Amino acid sequence: MVNRDLTDMREKYESGTLDTSSVSPDPFVQFDTWFKEYLALDEPDANAMTVSTCGKDSRPSSRTVLLKSYDDNGFVFFSNYGSKK
Repeated sequence: MVNRDLTDMREKYESGTLDTSSVSPDPFVQFDTWFKEYLALDEPDANAMTVSTCGKDSRPSSRTVLLKSYDDNGFVFFSNYGSKK
């Protein structure tokens, strides 16, 4: 096997800080703000997200889903019906 050094493949994700005084106390309002900011970047699959849950055994489980809509009542995701939930 070829040994490849990938240590320089690091993206800098430092784009600012989170100032709690500028964050909405309503999580749906804050999500809407951040989501619209991300949509403005015109990135592909902007609605792809990872949802993680923890079962009775305290083991986390994660899956990628597509956000299809959201409002003050919550989020609607599309997930493969055959995948583990």
